[in-house]
Amino acid sequence: MNPDGSATSRTFALRAKDEGRLSVDAASMTNPLTSIGDASRFALYEIQNLAIIRLGLSTFHEPLPTNPAHAVIIGMNIDDEIIPGRLARASRRVFL
Repeated sequence: MNPDGSATSRTFALRAKDEGRLSVDAASMTNPLTSIGDASRFALYEIQNLAIIRLGLSTFHEPLPTNPAHAVIIGMNIDDEIIPGRLARASRRVFL
């Protein structure tokens, strides 16, 4: 995270294990405490779905047995350096 608490592009960058699917939670289906898991180790950011769509990406609800709020953002390339930065700028930190 940046010194001011905002997200860096790395927050939204794909990793090899992501297989082109950035894992997120649908805010309307969970709460911040459940989504963050361990607040001593992680920060929580939210981004409006419209901002994702405007970047030419797609989102899909993809519930998991252990996380019914799970969703994915698709349409990014692992080598993309622009889109993750734009997602970071469109996000806001959720304080618990």
